[in-house]
Amino acid sequence: MKQGNAPVVLIDSHVHIYDSYDLSTLFDRAQENFCLQANRLETRLFESVLLLTESAGHNFFSLIRDKSESTRDNGLGHWQVFPTREPCSVVLKNSSGDRIFLIAGRQIETSERIEVSAICTDHFFTEGRSLHETVSEVVETGALAVLPWGVGKWLGRRGRILANLIKTHPKDVLLGDNGSRPVFWPWPRAFKLAERLGITILAGSDPLPVPSDQKRIGSFGCVLLGVLDEKEPGADLRKKLIQLDSSPKRFGRLHSVSEFLKSRLELRRSVVSLPDKSPCSAKLVETPDIETSSDDYAQRFTGCVGQYMLQVQARSLADVLVPPIGNRVLDVGGGHGQLTDQLLSRGFKVTVLASDECCRSRLARFEHHENFSFVSGNLLEMPFADRSFDCVVSVRLISHIEAREQLFSEFCRVANQTIIVDYPSWYSLNALTPVLFGLKKLIEHNTRTYHSFSGRRLDLKFAKYGFRSSARSAQFFFPMFFHRWLGVSSVLQRLERWAKVTRLTSLLGSPVILRLDRSRNR
Repeated sequence: MKQGNAPVVLIDSHVHIYDSYDLSTLFDRAQENFCLQANRLETRLFESVLLLTESAGHNFFSLIRDKSESTRDNGLGHWQVFPTREPCSVVLKNSSGDRIFLIAGRQIETSERIEVSAICTDHFFTEGRSLHETVSEVVETGALAVLPWGVGKWLGRRGRILANLIKTHPKDVLLGDNGSRPVFWPWPRAFKLAERLGITILAGSDPLPVPSDQKRIGSFGCVLLGVLDEKEPGADLRKKLIQLDSSPKRFGRLHSVSEFLKSRLELRRSVVSLPDKSPCSAKLVETPDIETSSDDYAQRFTGCVGQYMLQVQARSLADVLVPPIGNRVLDVGGGHGQLTDQLLSRGFKVTVLASDECCRSRLARFEHHENFSFVSGNLLEMPFADRSFDCVVSVRLISHIEAREQLFSEFCRVANQTIIVDYPSWYSLNALTPVLFGLKKLIEHNTRTYHSFSGRRLDLKFAKYGFRSSARSAQFFFPMFFHRWLGVSSVLQRLERWAKVTRLTSLLGSPVILRLDRSRNR
């Protein structure tokens, strides 16, 4: 899109700032990225705009706005901060005459775990309300409500809730795409629906909480024709976006496969401290088991194919339950109920630990069993004394946890004798998951991204806590979504049995159920 000398506004509509970022570097690279995009548009007349979408516990906009009173040593390098006539925006100017409009905004998580961005506002919003209530609150404040895309966040039940809101309240929302969406990911269904309904789709970089990602800010976004009111840029931009008849042109490109993998690996190496609701404390909280405890997730294991998968999992678990593991078992993240019946039928006293009370709904039929109990609490700070259980077991969990080191430490702390976990193996056809994820998503619909593991690396991680691997049982040679794709295929199941007999599954199978036992001297 060539603009010539026509002025344009370049907007990165989805910007996070994290503690690991250097603000001077952030704004330097953002302006470099905006200049690069302006050159590609062949225009020299452009304004640079960063729309913040700050999560609960983050308030970098206020910190930066307060720096407008400082003329030096403000932590922004050669950037100076100047106020506007509105409380939700400031102008950053450097010694070269460049300027960036920084406009406040919030990102709110709803009770359905769907994110809503409120842009062009310095208002603080209530966390944990329903999607409909959250959007209504944003609209009532005069801000713009944007539903931002994220990996795995618009699938299954959440995808249906999102689609229903878009259909019923098309004038209340905008949608947001981001540069982290990899090139192999299909154009989301919600975007197709938005296009049919005439809903605006914005674009932004959505940087991750890793230091290298601050360099991506300003590299992906959208273009508006014209100029921006420098005295009230937030109000002017809000007005321009409301008046759009179609989605604005975008600049930048999506992540390549290698970039996507690199950023996700870097994120997984970083343990991110999520702020608590109280401003004076911070603790790690992760809740992936809410998804696996849902009725929507359980639909993946209905029908003949789903039952076949659960039977294979049950056989693999039975394989590693020998020799005996004691009597008291803690099932971490077990709200899905896939192991409960099997463990209770073997006479174990089973406690299920879940991150939230909502995870107990699928366990209702066990509530009156004398050997069953349910506890909700922080999975990363388990509410149990050291060595409270003979065995800690956890399936469908560790591949969706970011703070894995802390989770493993808790496993080892509360387990007296044995730990049993399952994991997707790198040394399997799962290695192709990043390339085939688009196909996997089309087949399974409600799939999520996940972390794969090296068995050897897992052994080393647990060994430092005094646990040694004693048994492994790989479940499938072919990826599980192949089975869902082909249905109840006798040919595929025969191939699986052949792979089992020839030990291909033990070498290259996934997921793997791993048993670890405490060393006698620990």
